[in-house]
Amino acid sequence: MSGSVEFVFSFRSPYAWIAARRVLPMVHPDTEVRWTPFFPLPSFANFGNLIPVRARYNIEDLLRLSRAYDLEFGRPPLAEPDWSIPHAAFVHAEREGCGPEFGLALADSRWHAGEDVASAEVIGKVAESVGLDGDAAVSASSNAGLRARLTEEIEVNYRERGIFGVPMFVLPDGQRFWGHDRMEWALHYGYVPSAS
Repeated sequence: MSGSVEFVFSFRSPYAWIAARRVLPMVHPDTEVRWTPFFPLPSFANFGNLIPVRARYNIEDLLRLSRAYDLEFGRPPLAEPDWSIPHAAFVHAEREGCGPEFGLALADSRWHAGEDVASAEVIGKVAESVGLDGDAAVSASSNAGLRARLTEEIEVNYRERGIFGVPMFVLPDGQRFWGHDRMEWALHYGYVPSAS
């Protein structure tokens, strides 16, 4: 095996979706890529502080990037759901052996199809599309204990490991590369084994 890397992602982030669609396929196939869910918690310093000017810029930037990378960007619902719900469903999928497949399909549902990925209907549908039991995935997504443990892990990653945003590559030695463009930089300079 050519090593392993950690891919820190969030269903909240279109940039994580772009990285999953565009950058992860560039990673050498013998390299293990471990997906780690992350989303902002109310205890984080800048939680909920997205200013309107930046929000408008983000839309412009996403439209530019999606065109450049040949990705069709669908506009998801504007309301912020409880992000622990879809990420708990991911943890369930990971335990069932198809976390990356489920993660990519659910990210596509939000950023390509424009769907509410915290809804039971979407979680169940996506779970079944990757061979999981839809009802079990929905049940996991609403499991209070699982969601609480996930939140605790995110807090630890933020406070102790310096994980503050997505997408991010984390190397075994702790080096971090934040942003879909920096992930490509990590590949280009050999920090992460490349398929090319």
